[in-house]
Amino acid sequence: MQIALQPEPDSVTILGMRRSLLPITVPFVLLSHCPAFAQPADTCEPQRLISPPAIPTSSFGRDIVTNGEYWFVSDGAARTLCGGSALECGTGAVFVYREFDGQLELVQTVVPPDVQLYDGFGGAMDVDGNRLIVGSSGAGWPGAATDQGVAYIYELEDGQWVEVARLQPPAEVTEQFSRTVYLSGDIAIATSGMPERNAYRYEQTDDGWVLRGAVPPPEPLVYNDCFGCTGTALGEWLFLGAYLESTPSTRNGAVYAYRKRADNTFEFVQKIAPADTGYFGAGMGFDGHTLAIGAVAADRDVRDQGVVQTYRFDGERWVFEQELTHNEPQVADGLGFAVEVQGDLLLASASGDSTPPSVAGRVYRFERDADGRWQETGTLEIDPPVIARRYGNALALYGTRTLVGAPEEVDASFDLIGAAYFFDSTCGACTPDLDADGALTIFDFLTFMNLFDAGDPTADFDGDGELTIFDFLAFQTAFDAGCE
Repeated sequence: MQIALQPEPDSVTILGMRRSLLPITVPFVLLSHCPAFAQPADTCEPQRLISPPAIPTSSFGRDIVTNGEYWFVSDGAARTLCGGSALECGTGAVFVYREFDGQLELVQTVVPPDVQLYDGFGGAMDVDGNRLIVGSSGAGWPGAATDQGVAYIYELEDGQWVEVARLQPPAEVTEQFSRTVYLSGDIAIATSGMPERNAYRYEQTDDGWVLRGAVPPPEPLVYNDCFGCTGTALGEWLFLGAYLESTPSTRNGAVYAYRKRADNTFEFVQKIAPADTGYFGAGMGFDGHTLAIGAVAADRDVRDQGVVQTYRFDGERWVFEQELTHNEPQVADGLGFAVEVQGDLLLASASGDSTPPSVAGRVYRFERDADGRWQETGTLEIDPPVIARRYGNALALYGTRTLVGAPEEVDASFDLIGAAYFFDSTCGACTPDLDADGALTIFDFLTFMNLFDAGDPTADFDGDGELTIFDFLAFQTAFDAGCE
């Protein structure tokens, strides 16, 4: 059916832009024929990854990172020394994948040649371009009296990730060095656990990687505050969480923001510690513009439902923008355990959500609408063979692709093996709901017109790389089908 749009007056403001709308006849559907509410589908049939048979695992998917081309999945208890139990031969491993024809394929397994029992290799990871850092908090440095921990640096050479350096822990560190690790250009950050929690800065120089000192908290903290147990680094910014920081009457948590100077030192900028949160800083995501922080023990409609708060930098400070909650929360859902943000897409896991019962944990998708507000638009759902526990323990997002870890998934014998699930992160999305308000209305059509007029590839609904009348037809078909 054809509908001729003759707007009155002859211009409208959409997406913050005032533009003239000439009378135009386009293929479109009657709105009364469409669902009143856009409900995204929940089942997206992701690719399920488990470790190769040669290396039995017990927590595959504990940590996940990506540089967009390579996807890294770690298991800090992988049985790389033998096929027995993790207590007998657990050492750790990192599994490297690349995408071919929409599927991830294992291309390399990274294990140090001198790995030892209980090294915990892969307990933490970070990647920046063609450089990877892997934490091994139980490994020992040659000649050291105790196993303080070691961080390994890898670089991509001819399609293989090759060890190029090891970061030696400072003399005062007694254990749990590299419990968390972060990369930012030629700077590596490795945190310690004992005798106190601290973050140490290493710099790549002509003489190799050199310890340059600590990045301490700007105020005294205690061990149980867990400074540096969570964090994220990108570009000039480093954020270190102390999500257990509390007083006798609160359990708020905090995030400490640092900015890298020209000399590669870090300047403390701000402590972000909103009131009435609860383990603020448990999960963090940062894309260079939006900072998203999870507070898994925040009480809102119910106890410990969890929230995610977003922030933007105004030139001087990180300023609160919005608090995100999920629909129909249950007690102890714990939204914000892991968080990833990229542009107008934000993913957050709820570690305590058990819907359906075969999955412990859930991943929620939020999208930013035309007004800059985040709206919940769906979930990334799985159907595990047995039971997937800690689903959403780790997330990695790049473009439309997402990899989700479930490190306590069990096999038919109920032995821990772990798994990871690879999604197109638009699965379950209501694509014609372009204003992301949860309803299919005339405003989605007007948004489509704006995108089409601006040459935005989002309007390429037929996916041919061009904007033509066929995109109108494809949009009409998607709109008419609704989102069930």
